[in-house]
Amino acid sequence: MVGARGCPYDCSFCGAAVSANPEITIRTRTPENIIEEMTELHGRYAVTAFRFVDDLFLGYERFIRRCMAALTHAGIGYRYVWDATGASTSCTV
Repeated sequence: MVGARGCPYDCSFCGAAVSANPEITIRTRTPENIIEEMTELHGRYAVTAFRFVDDLFLGYERFIRRCMAALTHAGIGYRYVWDATGASTSCTV
């Protein structure tokens, strides 16, 4: 799953770097929209495990705090298995 698009970093090796794409801004999904997608995938395809492959999911503090609060409130950890990976870190909740 992906929770955000765009990148705030300027890595010299990356084609998605800010300097290469100055017109692209960071856009995050709402936590509710992410939960809706998880629920839909579960209902349609019986998916019970999700992986966030999104560097900003763990790297954008305000975003992850909002998401964690919403995922906790919705009981996502009781309903599904999920984890998230980032550029230099990994987290399983």
